[in-house]
Amino acid sequence: MSRRTTFGREKEDLGADMTTEPTSYSNVPALAQLYLEDSFILDVLSDDQGLRFKVDLVLSPGHLSYHEPRQGEKYCYEQGWISIAHPRSVHWIRRTMRPFRDASDEIDFGSIDSWQVDGDITHIEGNWGEVEVAGGIVSVSLEQ
Repeated sequence: MSRRTTFGREKEDLGADMTTEPTSYSNVPALAQLYLEDSFILDVLSDDQGLRFKVDLVLSPGHLSYHEPRQGEKYCYEQGWISIAHPRSVHWIRRTMRPFRDASDEIDFGSIDSWQVDGDITHIEGNWGEVEVAGGIVSVSLEQ
């Protein structure tokens, strides 16, 4: 049993949204057709170009690449990347990257438990760590 049974390109400039109350990832157009809580982090890369998550993504039925779940899977999964390119800053609050191994011996680093946007500050956390990103452009690309 793999972790999947347990449960194109889009962009948005975070600097353009100046909301006064934090909002969740479902209000970020590039992420709106994903279900991050049951997506699995496979890697996290952070450098001077930005922050990138390699993810086994759960696509919702509204996503352009959605398909019926594969045999033995609960959701429509596709591997891809969530990127925040060209941020003003990336501040790691906690970086743990403890691997989890599922029944089929696949390794992941948990999920994105919270993605909150407050103005142009994005606060993201999960078992892999916790990070705040100022500004940047959010995009999702699939490895189909």
